[in-house]
This record gives sequence, C-alpha cells and structure tokens, in this order.
Amino acid sequence: MKKLLFPFLIEFLVSPVIGLSRTPPSNTQFFSMIGKSEDDAIESQGQHTNVVLAREGDNPHFDPAYLSALGALYAAAFLEAQSWETAVRVAPYRGDREGAISYTFDDGLRNHHLVAAPMLNELGLRATFFIVAGSVTNTKEEAELKKPGAKGALSWDEVREMAAQGHEIRNHTWTHAGLTKLDDAMAEEEISKAYEKIQKETGIFPFSFCYPGNGRNARLEAIVMRQHFTARVYQKGMGERNTTPDELNAWADRQANERKWGVAMLHGLIDGYDPIDPAVFRAHLSYVKERQNVLWVDTFGAISRYRREYDSAKLQVISKTAESVTFVLDSPLPRPPFDTPLTTVIAAPGAIHAEARTRDGRTLPTTVFQNFLHVECVPGPEPVTVTWKTL
Repeated sequence: MKKLLFPFLIEFLVSPVIGLSRTPPSNTQFFSMIGKSEDDAIESQGQHTNVVLAREGDNPHFDPAYLSALGALYAAAFLEAQSWETAVRVAPYRGDREGAISYTFDDGLRNHHLVAAPMLNELGLRATFFIVAGSVTNTKEEAELKKPGAKGALSWDEVREMAAQGHEIRNHTWTHAGLTKLDDAMAEEEISKAYEKIQKETGIFPFSFCYPGNGRNARLEAIVMRQHFTARVYQKGMGERNTTPDELNAWADRQANERKWGVAMLHGLIDGYDPIDPAVFRAHLSYVKERQNVLWVDTFGAISRYRREYDSAKLQVISKTAESVTFVLDSPLPRPPFDTPLTTVIAAPGAIHAEARTRDGRTLPTTVFQNFLHVECVPGPEPVTVTWKTL
C-alpha cells in the first residue's frame, strides 16, 4: 500500500502544488523533514489509516480530502527544505503568465479606427497604433477624403477616441520617411516633430517608437532613444501572405510554450499595405482571448516597460515566517516612466487570504492563486510585508 501511495503523491501532487522545478525529496527525506518515519506518518492518521487506500468491493480508490491535506503537508515541508529565495520570485510576465503578445498597427489607416479598434474593444483587448503624425487630419471629413489604404487617414479626434479606449498611440515619424537615408538633423526632426505633435494632441507622451519600413541602424537608435524608452525592433508580420487562423494561432501558442513575448505587426484590414482579412484576424483574436490565462495580451509600451523593469529588478528577502515574508523589490530605472507594477510570486501552500503593505501602510493588490500569492509591486527601495492565512 505504502509503496503505491507515496511515489504517486510525489509525482502527481507535489509538482503542481509546489510549482518549482527542483527534484522533490525521496519519501525518507520528506518524513525526515517533518520528524516522522513513513510508518509513523500513516499510523498517526488514526481513523484515516484505512481510507488512504480504501476499497469499494475490489476497486481501490484514494480519499480526496486526505490526499489534499497530505499534499499540503508535503508542500509545506518541501518549502522548508528549500532556500527561501526559491519561494519568492518576480514573474517574467504580468500575472505569472507563460508568455505575452502585443498587436501593433502601422501607418494610421482609416480602417484602424473603423475596423481594428472596434474589434479589439469588443473582445476587451488593447493594441498599439503607430501613426504618421504629419498626415493625421484636423477633421473627420478631411480623413474620409483620402484614398482607401492611405497613411494617416485619421482625424485627431478619432486618434484621441482610440486613446481614450485604452489603445496606445505612438510615434511612426512625421512623414514616414526612410530614416536611414537622412542625416542626423533631418532624422531627428522627423522623429521629434511627430513626438511633440502626438503629445500635444493626446496629452500622452509617445514613449514607444516604430521605424518606417523597419529600417534602422545604431545611429538612428541613439537618436530615437533620446525621447523614447523603447522601439519595435522585431515583429511577426500578419497580412494576406499568412491568412489562416491556424497559422496565427500556432504562433500565439509558441509564445506561451517558449515563454516569449510575441509582437505582431499589421498594416491594413480590408485595404492598405498587406491587408489581413478581418474575419481571419477576428477568429485569431477570439482564440487568444480564450488563452489569456497563459498569455498576457497588452500594448507594446506596457509590456516593454514591464520587461525592462523585470530585467533590472533586484529582489531581496529580508525576513520570513510560516505565514509572512518581507522583501524589497528595487530597480535603478527612473520613475517615471518605469513605474509599472511587477508581479511578485510567493509560494504559500494552503493560503486562503493574503494582504501586502508597504512600510508606510499602503496596500498593494494581492491575489491568491492556487498555492501562490501574486503581489503587484512597483519597484522601489521601500520594504513590502506580505501576510497570509492558511486553512
């Protein structure tokens, strides 16, 4: 009986409960941790001794309540055997998801406002629109006069409307000039003039940048980074050349499976450069919407900021008890713009309620997720104390 039960527990219960990649201890090591022998542990259950592996006729079965309790006991003992730092970590993506995706639209086409944004809004998703600021019109009537697929066929009122919906409006230069062909002064004018216009019209600093035609070099990168904190330098093109939902969905799955951040580049829907069929794009977005438990879908700037902070953050655990931990999560990056919360993950087997507070008493968003706590914490020098209650 015992030989059947405990290897099953180790392999089946412990791995998902603990969530750590380290090899679990053997049965002997485990019971040594909690100061018991395997025989003592089973016999000490009293009335439960015979229901660990009970029988209904000739059919053996496990008692779910007992296994749950024993799994939690194993989890707690296993964590005590680890260095505490392995039980507190910063998630590479918000909510400790497995991967991330950003959808970016280039050139500011009319169908971005009429087709793309409404589709995204209906599904509760947000995207980044890189606009050619010098081509955006003052009125809707002027925008409607532009030929189908033309760059900048949006009015500033429409741009502001998209920004108010939660979409990101960002810099794709003033005229969409090929920057690699311009000298430093002309390139900087293309970039800065658009930056200032977008900020004036929307009230938002367009910290993200997109190179026209994806053309760039080290000289241009230095100019761009004087005003922006991030730029799109890799992308997955989505258009008429790869039009099946299956292809796009497989790409999305790879981001989760490979724990990557995928950046999609789109231009037209219906018309414009390399247009994608709206029905195909909608089917793909619906698929991704259902995968948001493993994929973080957000704007290019939002995920860029998170990833920059994640790469620079330093986590120091100051103290811990059975139901609390105090840590400092700091970063050398300037705040703002790097003031987005990072998800700090704390292993807390059996937790049913948790609270996180800074030293000055501010409460931080905290959720209990299975046997872990997720604390949303903006990096800074102030200690954070997290307490929780268990069953």
